[in-house]
Formats: sequence, structure tokens, C-alpha cells
Amino acid sequence: MSRKIETLVGKSLVITGDLFISGAIHIDSIVRGNVICKRDVKAKIFLGKDSKIYGNVYGPLISIDGYVDGNVYCYDLLQIGSAAKISGDILYNKVDMEAGAVIHGNLSHDLNINFDDLYNVDVETLDKSNKITVNNPKN
Repeated sequence: MSRKIETLVGKSLVITGDLFISGAIHIDSIVRGNVICKRDVKAKIFLGKDSKIYGNVYGPLISIDGYVDGNVYCYDLLQIGSAAKISGDILYNKVDMEAGAVIHGNLSHDLNINFDDLYNVDVETLDKSNKITVNNPKN
């Protein structure tokens, strides 16, 4: 799952609002909002040890080594590192979890779930939020 990091969000930044991703991003900051990468985009979300996400995380490839207070919806491969702490439910296709990770929620594997419906559940709220869009310059 090697991807070149196109965007780095350092720990000195606090983001309030949803992040819409279309590339590889490494987050080591506080995000008070959802981190969203649509299913049809081949991107990766890296949540480093200093990351604190207060919202849901949606993406095809997700690596978590920080804190998430929200649900995680992973369309392809979810990697959960030993320093990860997740307070929320996790819906995934494939998962790789290291010893030491802490999860307070349910893990659900179901290949028949329509992730597009999950993404669209809160569209009204997402449309009213402040948005930061990270575009992949190669697209």
C-alpha cells in the first residue's frame, strides 16, 4: 500500500470542518470534522500518532496510528497500528491490526454493504460545513 504523500497536515494546525481528499494525505493534527475520500478515488489516508480526529473517516485505504472519535468506513484495506485508539464503529473490507490497538466499538465486515449510501447519509450537514479540498495535481 505504498503511496507517495502529496499532502502533510502537521500538528501545529487545527482544522474545523470536513476534509475532502483525492490523493495521499498524512495527518498529524486535530480535525474536528469528517475526513472523506470517495470510494472511486485511489487515495490513502494516513492518521499519524499525533492525529486526533473528531468525526468519521471514509476512504479506500486508511492507516490509523492516532485517535479517532467517530466511525471508520474503509472500502478496501484498513491498517490499525499499535498506537491507534478508536472510539466508534468500524466497517471494513480488509483489516490488518497490530497488537496494542484499542477499539471501543464494533468491527463489521460485509462485502455487500453499499458504501456510497453510507457516504451520502449526512450530505445535508456536509454541504453546510466548511470544506478544505485537497486535490491530486495529477488528476
